[in-house]
Amino acid sequence: MNWQNNDAHSPASGPPAVIPRFRDERFDTEVGPGAPLAIPASGTGGGRPTVTICGSMRFFPLMIDVAAELTSKGAIVLMPYKVVPPGEQSGPAKAALDQLHRDKIDQSASVVVVTDPTGYYGDSTRGEIAHAIRTGKPVTLCQRTVDTSGIGQELAADEDRTILLPEFTPEAASKADALRIAAIEGAEGGYACGHDAVYLLPDELLAELPDPLAWALSGVELQPPEGPWPEWARTTHPVNWPYLIRTHPEEMTWNYAMLENNFGAAPAAIADAYQLLATNGARPYLEVCLWVDPDGRIAVEPLALNARTLVEVGLLDQVDDILVAGGRPRELLRDEEEAFWSLIAA
Repeated sequence: MNWQNNDAHSPASGPPAVIPRFRDERFDTEVGPGAPLAIPASGTGGGRPTVTICGSMRFFPLMIDVAAELTSKGAIVLMPYKVVPPGEQSGPAKAALDQLHRDKIDQSASVVVVTDPTGYYGDSTRGEIAHAIRTGKPVTLCQRTVDTSGIGQELAADEDRTILLPEFTPEAASKADALRIAAIEGAEGGYACGHDAVYLLPDELLAELPDPLAWALSGVELQPPEGPWPEWARTTHPVNWPYLIRTHPEEMTWNYAMLENNFGAAPAAIADAYQLLATNGARPYLEVCLWVDPDGRIAVEPLALNARTLVEVGLLDQVDDILVAGGRPRELLRDEEEAFWSLIAA
């Protein structure tokens, strides 16, 4: 193996002070979708090979399939089963679970990283790969197909997805697919046309969202997307979206394309209008659609600004002026003297 790291280390010399950062990640073996998975001939556990499975929990069903395949070949299999509670991706629960996964690797002869055809795996899995390398364990990348029929087939045939896919990183495309499939498969209730249906985002996907967003959406009934891929949800849940986007710019962003192409107000104006209402006790909330950006960030498309209290005419007019100055045509803003502002389209 030609692992290029910043800190060469022998397993016998004790743990390194800094986890190596790999400039060029490679695997001992790569197994494509549909190809058989081989395992080492010997290992711990009375001569039977012991294998630890790693990967994003969004691929948990694939991990189960790989575990069954390895078990049928006589391997002792260790794998993750618990998802970190939403919003605790940087807390002690996450650290404890990461250590547990490293301990499993220490007890194994080899590691199998399970992913889909995009090859996606997150930062936690990267850390597990680094640990396996430091301790001399061979690592296999095993790609398996998430879904070949039903919704997965429909997604693969989606024309919008086909057109946009070249602009997306593999990680972003995988995230968009997983979130959209969860919405479509999980939607319940509503009308036959799909309106007013709701769903809950699975914990394994919540765990991959930015911590504050995961907390905000945990247990919240979302509406499935009405727009094309990569939209994945619609909600009126009272989240302070301007604050989340401002404080987490590497993980969240406004959907600038939808705003610019649909007579939308500038994000800065929307944030100012929201803050003005909040400062005056109007308890504002935004109706939004949630998308995945080509770089993997969660993109927020603001549809409407609402207030949960009565708003005086003078304050209504101030909000109007802020949004109009931000580019929203006044004639598209409000129909009546109510605290409801349309932020996008006609």
